[in-house]
Amino acid sequence: MKRSAAPFHLQLQPLPALQGLMAFVGLCAVLSLALAFIEHFPECWLLLGLSPLGGCAAWRSARVVPRVLRWDGQAWHLHEPVQLLPYAQGVLPRTTTFNPALDTAAPVHLLVAFDLGFCLLLRARRTAQTWAAPAYLPLTRSTQGAHWAQLRAVLYSARQSSP
Repeated sequence: MKRSAAPFHLQLQPLPALQGLMAFVGLCAVLSLALAFIEHFPECWLLLGLSPLGGCAAWRSARVVPRVLRWDGQAWHLHEPVQLLPYAQGVLPRTTTFNPALDTAAPVHLLVAFDLGFCLLLRARRTAQTWAAPAYLPLTRSTQGAHWAQLRAVLYSARQSSP
């Protein structure tokens, strides 16, 4: 008899602490590179001005887009937010919503990039598109609550179809 885990879904929310840590690491990386150049070429002291740019680039690249990750009992599906542009007077900012009628779930294959027990970094690769860039999904025990144990059980024991 073949048994599979019960269906569930996870809300992926932004993690400002992780984003701040990544910005700090990016700032330190660019700063150390600039200091190494200055050590060998003293006239390159203007490179110190690039350090904040490295921090800003790391901040932007570590941004987590709100998504829904769903296990249907057989496979994983990643729901991307639908960008709606309301038509009113002038240009209004975009609003991000999850509407099952408009949203198309993309089947994904998940790989665990790292697992520290209290946090996971998952690599989600779309199964339909071979050249699509993978999405990295950071998850923490504190944000997932009751689904944490079920998530880990499905990731490590459920059989998924190969990509």
